[in-house]
Amino acid sequence: MKQQLSLIFLAFTLGIFVISCGDGKLQQDSLARISASEKVVFSLNWQGLMSKLDEDFLMKAGKGKSKTEAFIKKLKTKPESIGFAKGQPAYGYISLPEGQQLWTLIIPLAKVEKLKAYIEDSDRFSLKKKEAYHLLESSEPLNYAVGFDEDHLVLSWGAVSKLNAHLKQFFEQKPASSMADNASLKKLFSKGDDVKVWLSSKGVYESWEDSPSMQDDLMILGLLGVTAEEFADNSLGISLNFDQGKLAAQLGGDYSEKLEQLFGPVFNEGIGEGFRNFIPAKDYAGGIALSTDSEQLSEYLAARELRPLIDEFLVGTSISGANLLEAMTGNVAWLSYEIDEAFVDKLPSSLLIIEFKDKAHLDKLVDQLATNNFSVERDQHFIKAQYSWFLDVMLIQHDNYLIITNYFFLGTAINEGLAKSELLPKKQYEKLNQGALALDVVNVKPYMDMFKANNSSALSKAIERISFSAQGRQMELLLLAKDKKTNGLEQLINQVN
Repeated sequence: MKQQLSLIFLAFTLGIFVISCGDGKLQQDSLARISASEKVVFSLNWQGLMSKLDEDFLMKAGKGKSKTEAFIKKLKTKPESIGFAKGQPAYGYISLPEGQQLWTLIIPLAKVEKLKAYIEDSDRFSLKKKEAYHLLESSEPLNYAVGFDEDHLVLSWGAVSKLNAHLKQFFEQKPASSMADNASLKKLFSKGDDVKVWLSSKGVYESWEDSPSMQDDLMILGLLGVTAEEFADNSLGISLNFDQGKLAAQLGGDYSEKLEQLFGPVFNEGIGEGFRNFIPAKDYAGGIALSTDSEQLSEYLAARELRPLIDEFLVGTSISGANLLEAMTGNVAWLSYEIDEAFVDKLPSSLLIIEFKDKAHLDKLVDQLATNNFSVERDQHFIKAQYSWFLDVMLIQHDNYLIITNYFFLGTAINEGLAKSELLPKKQYEKLNQGALALDVVNVKPYMDMFKANNSSALSKAIERISFSAQGRQMELLLLAKDKKTNGLEQLINQVN
């Protein structure tokens, strides 16, 4: 049983995502078995996903064993024939007893006698009757535990030494308060998607507090003004959908007023149309855009005494962080290009575009640069701060935009003016103009190389595009594969294997 299930649950072991019910029907009985204190709860549309996956792909889990392959076929085509409830989701949760991950999956049953008969006919498995449930036993050592009663089959894995005790507690002690009464979780799980994960942000924060490896991260969050108090009464919901050649994810949540007040005013809803005039389409690999309110950002940083960090970054330029934030609108875009000749500290060939409130503010900053080892030239259309050798970049000013590049020919093309036909197409540019934070990558390899990602070459060959946008409380991620015919989950599992 482990072999066929491990294929579906591979994503779980990566800690990236879990799978949910596609029809959006809530199973109150299953939710009633999950304690209200759990921090991470998920639901699994195992039947819906199996119907999407190619049968030959699923048969690989059988490794040529006829009974295992027959079991997989029954799960895919007629799960009710072996006792499972047709069309119903499985729910689960992730616990952290003493710092160990313990996963629990709860699968509804329709006719337990059919499941018993199927197991009793197995060469490998047998059943041991307990007070309130049956425990699955095997002739071989197992790193998971399976038990079932009249209503549910429960699979548990992770902290091996605790598995049987965990099953005993699950079946013999129902929680006094459960997730069946959690409104935000039920709202998330009632929607139709392939994937649902619900997280209690307060619970996750508390688990970080208990983890020695997270202390530096908590210190950074503290500097940003985020403490356990801001995380109280928050939840995060993640949904994923797998289709032919793509994976789509949505992230959202129910945030407390404290968190909304802390970050909400800082972010805007898009960088606007002006940036497109300086983005060449040729060799474009991707971009990241950030849209903020610079005045709100300045107040936020000042309240936390973080503005000196910007001053340190600007050392040697005669510009202060306060002056820079006062002059900027808060809209910034970083674009990368597939040009191998130009690298600064192993960065890909890039453009950094910064929007200022008006030309006068930017003129003042450029003049300050001119007093500090920059050679500033002005021509009919552009004000150009030519090479700053110690930075090894080229700066160009056009109206109220400052463009910085580490590749001379990109800068020269922008300085001379780009024809409309040379600009990034409008449809593609819109990917960068969605929400407070937007990412659009059409060539993955430079980014993988920059972050020294494992399997960089294989991933760049498999992925055609990555898009991300954050708008208000909602975030969306889209991965498009070059293989348009194979399901995204199959491709993901093949890559990690």
